[in-house]
Amino acid sequence: MAFQREWVVFVVLLVLILSIAFYFGHSSDKVLLNYIVHEDMNDLSLRSDVECKGFGYYIDSLNQPNAPYYYIITMGPKNTGGFYLKVQNVSFDDDENVLVTVQEIFPDTQDNVTDALTCPSVVIEFSHAPRSIIIQNQEGVTYPYLG
Repeated sequence: MAFQREWVVFVVLLVLILSIAFYFGHSSDKVLLNYIVHEDMNDLSLRSDVECKGFGYYIDSLNQPNAPYYYIITMGPKNTGGFYLKVQNVSFDDDENVLVTVQEIFPDTQDNVTDALTCPSVVIEFSHAPRSIIIQNQEGVTYPYLG
């Protein structure tokens, strides 16, 4: 009789432990946030051309179900070439709060640069909209949302 009772207790505990492990292992059915960095804008089919709205970022999407979200980061209009933006790091936590760090590259005073109006930009394509996003340069200056 004691053996039977121990066996029942063992089975109940085993089921309880496996249930808890399954719950915590599969407690969320959310889709993982994925991203792609586009430094060459020519391979994108955005709803509109990349606009130079100023120093900051704005969001574009294709207005279709399950379409990606494009975060366009721009240094604003520049009078010459030689300016570039490069994504240094993209990190996010389990709650999809995203931190993007970009490197601003400036031309050297002795560089031969194009004498034309430019808009250094980079695009990050996310599989879906993150919960929140902070975009900053290598010095920690935050890029504002331009709407």
